[in-house]
Amino acid sequence: MSFFFFDNRLIFRYVSAVIVSVAVIVTVAACGFNHPASESENADENQSSSIDTTAMRMLAGVWVDEDTGAAVLRICDDSIFYADSLALPSRFVICADTMIVMGAEEQHYPIEQISDEVFYYMTLTGESIHLIRSFDDSDALAFSSSQPDAIEMDAVELDRDTVMYSPAGKRFHLYVKVNPSQNKVYSTSYTEEGMAVRTAYYDNIVHIGVFDGSERVCSRDFSKNDFADESIPASFMESAILYNIEFGYIDNRGVHFQAVLTQPEGYTSYLADITVSFTGDISITHPE
Repeated sequence: MSFFFFDNRLIFRYVSAVIVSVAVIVTVAACGFNHPASESENADENQSSSIDTTAMRMLAGVWVDEDTGAAVLRICDDSIFYADSLALPSRFVICADTMIVMGAEEQHYPIEQISDEVFYYMTLTGESIHLIRSFDDSDALAFSSSQPDAIEMDAVELDRDTVMYSPAGKRFHLYVKVNPSQNKVYSTSYTEEGMAVRTAYYDNIVHIGVFDGSERVCSRDFSKNDFADESIPASFMESAILYNIEFGYIDNRGVHFQAVLTQPEGYTSYLADITVSFTGDISITHPE
């Protein structure tokens, strides 16, 4: 039988080396999770640290136009409410003598003067707006206490039908039905005091039907996304609704409709042509 003898000093050195190695590994692993903050994180932290909460608290209450006395803003915590009952509230902060209002885009309003009783600021176009604090409780009635509902665009007839005859003399019955959806789009407009405010609108789903006698040629719902195209700016599509699909004409290629996309509070519209062939195939083109 063989016997092995261990030197206690060697065992101590071996165990010590293992302990040191484990300690180094743990230290390195811990350092590996300590990533430096990203630029965006630092930017957010810098903005948070520079927010003037004293000035924001000073603005709490109702503010009216210095000249006309008309109610303009009601400020509560970090929210701005507008006298327009359809306008959505906006979140804001004050940093370095600038009021930053968050909406579809950040809007920056340089502050000229602020105190418990006056609030002067510059609009995006450089106009000076002078507001004073209201001490009349009735001015608060100009502001809604609830979130405004989205608006349905109902300027068009929602349910329509017509009859058209093909060049070959066949009779086709056409239907268009505009259905307000629960999809919201947000439109930005400006108050008389130069504030950018957002209003919510319901987008539409539009159904078209084409029938050859009792035979269904086409029956389909369209949304605005069906008409997305490189010729239409993405910024327009974000705030546009599918306003309507109108009857067009009929020829040897099929039945033609025209879709209308518009911004609820804008002046720009885009059109798209829908062609339904006599076999039910659908094609969409955009006029140049």
